Amino acid sequence: MAEINGTTIDLMPTDGMRTEAERYREWKAEGRAGGTATAAARARQILSGDELSPDTVITMSAWFARHEVDKQGEGFSPGEDGYPSPGRVAWAAWGGDPGQTWADAKAERIKALREDRAATATVESGRATVAMDLRELDQRPLYRNAVVCNWRQAEDDPDVVEFSFSSEEPVERYFGTEVLSHKPGAMNMARLNSGAAPWLWNHYPDVVLGVVEKAWQGDDGRGMVRTRWSPNTRSEGSEEWKVRQNWEAGIIRNVSFMYSIDAPLDVKSREGVALVTAFTPMEVSTVSIPADHTVGQGRAIDSPGNQAAPAATNPQPPQPMEPQLDIEAVRAQAAADE
Repeated sequence: MAEINGTTIDLMPTDGMRTEAERYREWKAEGRAGGTATAAARARQILSGDELSPDTVITMSAWFARHEVDKQGEGFSPGEDGYPSPGRVAWAAWGGDPGQTWADAKAERIKALREDRAATATVESGRATVAMDLRELDQRPLYRNAVVCNWRQAEDDPDVVEFSFSSEEPVERYFGTEVLSHKPGAMNMARLNSGAAPWLWNHYPDVVLGVVEKAWQGDDGRGMVRTRWSPNTRSEGSEEWKVRQNWEAGIIRNVSFMYSIDAPLDVKSREGVALVTAFTPMEVSTVSIPADHTVGQGRAIDSPGNQAAPAATNPQPPQPMEPQLDIEAVRAQAAADE
């Protein structure tokens, strides 16, 4: 059984979930439409005989919440024309109604256990007292969001885009006001520059929009990334395709990143502020809800740095890029906070 902060929790799929996953396979064998590659993978996990991971359970709960509307479509219920509808087929892959009930209950328990981990330590900061979760001191991942308005698309490659993702915008956390230092060396961009950092949707590891090809800091200190869209974003009807359509239409304007804090917080330099002096971005996501309104798709990207492709700063629709020089372990809890 899985162990979360010293407490064991049974995350083995139920018989009802396995029945639904088998039904999904039967429908697919009959040639029924519905369900992405992610749905097929989820059915395999449910039928594998192994427990699911806590992160997967939270992802499942979030998926059911997003797709509850599919029940309203014709063909979802037996006896309706078109049964089983594509939505019903996908619903089965994720464990059906038994899976939704199970995932919601387990996800709530997992998040409660993780929240119990948030023992607080008190640190004096001048006249202010900043209470901080131990997660800020032991390098567990946090998330930082941002509103975006502009983005750059490579003139010779429509799959390559650039946008800002981080700044020193103060963010109110449960322990007080957090600021990420963007002084040279404070942000470790090794992972983002490794070629292995994903570009995700709402931090969901199952919905990969693309990959981060390069990261750097602009003249104004903001974190910048060059990303490449995944081939999945060209598969019409897929989750990735839908997100890309909304991004390129300017409907989705928010980005986020997951990061770990790599050094004790500085609570002395700025009164009433917990300053993060060393942190490592681990992935970048397009998200539904932002917090930092100073970066992202829609802010000018004027930083000098290494050239990627000809570019220009524009609102939507995207314009080519003008030359330029190179100058938040996923916690799925954030994914469920969609």
